[in-house]
Amino acid sequence: VAGRLGIFISDDDGREHLASELRTTESIGDFDLLDGHKRCVTCRALEPSRVLCVTRAVFQKFITHHPQALVRFLKQTVSRMWRVAQFTLHDFIELDPAYVPDMIPPADCVGLLDAIKMDLSFSTHLKLRQGAVLYAPTFASDEFYIVLSGSVTLHDIETEDGSIDDGRTVHPPVSAGPGCVVGGLGFLTGANRLARVDAATDSELAAVNIKQLHALLRYTMPSAGASTPGSPGTPWTPVPEVISGLSADEAAKREEARKSVVTALLSMAALLGHVVRMFAKLGLTDVMMPAGEKVFE
Repeated sequence: VAGRLGIFISDDDGREHLASELRTTESIGDFDLLDGHKRCVTCRALEPSRVLCVTRAVFQKFITHHPQALVRFLKQTVSRMWRVAQFTLHDFIELDPAYVPDMIPPADCVGLLDAIKMDLSFSTHLKLRQGAVLYAPTFASDEFYIVLSGSVTLHDIETEDGSIDDGRTVHPPVSAGPGCVVGGLGFLTGANRLARVDAATDSELAAVNIKQLHALLRYTMPSAGASTPGSPGTPWTPVPEVISGLSADEAAKREEARKSVVTALLSMAALLGHVVRMFAKLGLTDVMMPAGEKVFE
């Protein structure tokens, strides 16, 4: 809000170095709120400063009540962090960030499949024969997929012709079965696919694009007037009995569906964390978020 903060990184000997400075309107720690990861840099005031602290509890409450704001934040702000970090580390500096399969296990997206099934329009049903390719390098990343039956295999980062880049460590394939989400990293960042996914067996999947995701979130939200009295600016508190005239059971079901989608989105965002933090540890954050740059509108 006011003042000047310093971002410090430590070398192998434990000595700290000033990597960058933050001024009014800039933020730090955004990514750590998403996945609860420990801090990877040190932040200190360089002069008397005033900051606005957003706790994880407050952040979680906000995104649960306003999930579409989370979608915008992830697809515009967080995804930009990852794209800049990925380009700088992999393409420019030619480092090899740790391999993170673009897959979320069922335990990290509990309830998402039930939410998608609430209406047929919230996803597109796909059937793949064994060996069929779901996506490959350079394919557009405009959907994520939930495995309904069968299994698919995620292969390591490949070149357009299907070969492994020279000099890279080749990681073993990863299998994704029913309930798993694949393609979430690409969906959030909008970057072309970095790997190949094909059907290990005859499989069925639900594909969700951004329009379908927004439709699902709108479906789970209360009507404009469905809130408890409160002071101006206070996030609404849903009252199941009055949400669009639904029964308490149906309203609670939709609220649980919304929470499941939020949890799945945060799990997708966690896939981006390693590259972004590796980028920050190198002191390159000034390149990533220069002061005054428009984040979204």
